[in-house]
Amino acid sequence: MKALVGCFSVALLTAILVWQSIETGTQLDLARENNRYTRQLVDCLVDLKTKSIETCAYDYSYWDELVENVQQRDLDWAAEMLGTSLTTYNASGIWTYDAEFDFVYSSRIDTLHAYQALPLPEAAFRAIRQKGPFSHFFLQTPAGLLEIRGAQIHRTSDVARTGRSYGYLFVGKLWDREFLQDLSNLSSGTVTLVPEMHSEPLPSAQSEVMSGYSSYTRPLTSWNGQEVARLDIVVHNKLIEKLGDNAALSRKWMIGFVALLFVLLFLSLRKWISHPLESILNALHNHERFFLQELVHKQSDFGELARLVQLRLDQDEVPVEAEEARRYAEARLEKTRAKLETRMRPSPRTDFDLHKEIEERLRAQSEIQILNGELMSFYDSTISSWSKALDRRDNETEGHSQRVTELSLRLACALGVPDEELTNIKRGALLHDIGKMGIPEEIVHKPGKLTPKEFEIMKLHPVYAYQWLSPIPFLRSAVDIPYCHHEKYDGTGYPRGLKGEGIPLAARIFAVVDVWDALTSPRSYREAWPFQKAYQHLKSLRGTHFDPVVLDTFFKILEKDYPEQFRPIAS
Repeated sequence: MKALVGCFSVALLTAILVWQSIETGTQLDLARENNRYTRQLVDCLVDLKTKSIETCAYDYSYWDELVENVQQRDLDWAAEMLGTSLTTYNASGIWTYDAEFDFVYSSRIDTLHAYQALPLPEAAFRAIRQKGPFSHFFLQTPAGLLEIRGAQIHRTSDVARTGRSYGYLFVGKLWDREFLQDLSNLSSGTVTLVPEMHSEPLPSAQSEVMSGYSSYTRPLTSWNGQEVARLDIVVHNKLIEKLGDNAALSRKWMIGFVALLFVLLFLSLRKWISHPLESILNALHNHERFFLQELVHKQSDFGELARLVQLRLDQDEVPVEAEEARRYAEARLEKTRAKLETRMRPSPRTDFDLHKEIEERLRAQSEIQILNGELMSFYDSTISSWSKALDRRDNETEGHSQRVTELSLRLACALGVPDEELTNIKRGALLHDIGKMGIPEEIVHKPGKLTPKEFEIMKLHPVYAYQWLSPIPFLRSAVDIPYCHHEKYDGTGYPRGLKGEGIPLAARIFAVVDVWDALTSPRSYREAWPFQKAYQHLKSLRGTHFDPVVLDTFFKILEKDYPEQFRPIAS
């Protein structure tokens, strides 16, 4: 009995430890996934905030007029063409040098007024020249940390930048308090710039990770590769913290349940095994039938054994018959005892253990599904927050993302799109204009028609969306709409000129809804179009801009929603 209880105790303790290990591992995996996602988010946000100066350095550095300016040192032209680019590209300063790194021109914000030329030694310019056509580094200045994007100046025809270099263009962005506060707000965390080169990095203990705190350090290096500062980011995820609290509470309940189960099992063993055995042994030792009164009427192994013992006691007074009966009873007793010991002997994998293991695995799978569902809900909440931030960036389109998302899902359902694809359509619709974060605000908010050059810049926003979203695993399947919603059915769209069914169905669906909502919503430079005018305009683009099947299905939805508006059209 003691051996059986001991074996069972060891088995229960092992099961608790295994369960706790699995639960802790699952929680830690979720926390690490959250940490990885936070790093991707912060890297994406930093790239978004500084993408404009990279674009400026890249676009302006292969330009024939800039080549001539560096050679002739026309400061009036430079002030007119380069000085105005600070506002356009949200830069803090711009500097030009000739091929020998002699200073030519600079334009800076007031904070950097003292830096007519960049504070770089001659060795820095030699190192920059050896790195190739582009360079990226940071400078520590009294005004704050200055990010620099550099590019060799080439002629317009030298797109590959393999020919002669006529000079160097540097564009800078000051990482001031406003810049860091924007990063903190967008990441919902705390972003700190640490200038000390030898300061201790942020802790990343397992306890902090599992309590919902994601810590990330991004080193910032100078032209020679030495660290001049670092960006420390700490984001607190309340969902992960809640999961940790729930896991701790579950462990307490599990321990209490196991303790209760152990007590019940001990009492059950006492009643069903230990007590019958004691009754039989007392009857044999004392030669009294009194101890067998309860057992002899039971149809069990112990009942059969009790009846055999009682038979032996009845025949004790007949020597021969009693001796034979005794031998028979003892033989049966030994056989039954061996049978009972075999049954009571713990096996490494009984049916009960197998059933329990199956139940635990099913319970663990269910818990993992619930946790994944909550993480997906967190991801969707994050996407919704991004979408609202994009709408707030453009006050004229506030609510646009939510409207087109709901209408796109209705149209997708009407076209028979499988349910598993609807989530990707929802995410893609909410983030369809995420790429505009990389476009200068002067172009995005321009009320009138864009110039050809401005339009070429605007056409890059689907490409930016693809570059930012495709590396993120849970958004990779939702990239069709942000990347392809400006493609046209006849192949005249952008950025890739896809045609017909070569355009993803999600993008063909969203293209119709996006144009409809844009036409029927007011803008600062025009009123909302009347229903009939917008309807006729979309109808005129059937087969050129829009997929005919998708457009016809969309019209059926409109006819159902607005029957009064369709009566004049039908007549």
